[in-house]
Amino acid sequence: MAKQLKKPSLSRGASSIWSFKAGLIGGLALLLAACGFQPIHKYDGGMQSLQVAALEVTGDGSERALARNLARRISIEATVDMRVSIGFERVVTEMQRGADGIARRLQVTHHADMRVQRGDRQIMERFSLTQYMTRGDSAADEMKQMRALDDLAARDLAARLIAFLGAESRGGDSE
Repeated sequence: MAKQLKKPSLSRGASSIWSFKAGLIGGLALLLAACGFQPIHKYDGGMQSLQVAALEVTGDGSERALARNLARRISIEATVDMRVSIGFERVVTEMQRGADGIARRLQVTHHADMRVQRGDRQIMERFSLTQYMTRGDSAADEMKQMRALDDLAARDLAARLIAFLGAESRGGDSE
């Protein structure tokens, strides 16, 4: 009859391997935290928000992601003398056509046309971001890729818009 292995000796070896891995992962996390690493997806709720009297975001349907990103950092205060309106659009240009005449790559450009009104002064500025995508195997795949590009563009353009508005709110008082 075959001799059975004792379970305690097996679990002791397995637990020491898991302990080593857990210690290694924990040490790596502490090392990263010590050097100031923060996950890129982390939302810092403690960031100071920008105040405007009114914010309007319009567009062709892809503006919802931009409006969400801006809403995290902009608060509406009636006492502030700055009104902001943003027109957001996506322009898709077909590139690299195959032998069948169907475009294999697309150039996707997002434009955010911002108008800032402070008293009797009006500033208009255009922010753009160009990205590229390869056509997918299905319409669902293409739609998923387009949504991802919309989200990335909204995040990038929102950061640029906030930086511009922040500079305008600080620098506009001295004029």
